[in-house]
Amino acid sequence: MSEENCLPKTSINKLIKENLSNSIRVSADFRDVVADCGVEFIHIIAAQAKDVAANTNRKTLSTDHVLTALSDLGLGDYNNELRELVDSQLKEVSKKPQEPEMSQEEKIRKQKEYEMNASKKIEEQYGKEAFQALMSSLDRSCGNDTSNITNIDGLN
Repeated sequence: MSEENCLPKTSINKLIKENLSNSIRVSADFRDVVADCGVEFIHIIAAQAKDVAANTNRKTLSTDHVLTALSDLGLGDYNNELRELVDSQLKEVSKKPQEPEMSQEEKIRKQKEYEMNASKKIEEQYGKEAFQALMSSLDRSCGNDTSNITNIDGLN
């Protein structure tokens, strides 16, 4: 089986270890067969889910398509457990803290900080005279007042 169609070896090893007694040793061939079976199982479910989606004129597979596919394949007993797993994962995703929206003043202050840091880096790399010449050139070509940017000692 090609590398791109393999399940992670650590996941296979963990699965085997969790489901077999510690007194049983398994060969590398056994691990490969379990991995191949897992990939084939996934392909069968995905193909059936694709058919379910196509029958409902959908191009994007959803959890419901997978649950229906499992039922169609006689594996509907796993649907409740799978639904609980999906629901718990959705809850975990929704629990992640989101960054609060910055006020307009904070955005302006942050932008000025970025400009100041960039100005300092340019001055350090090319020298103060080259930096001021660049700013004057920008001022002439853009018609903007860039004089406040040349003050790199602190925020305005």
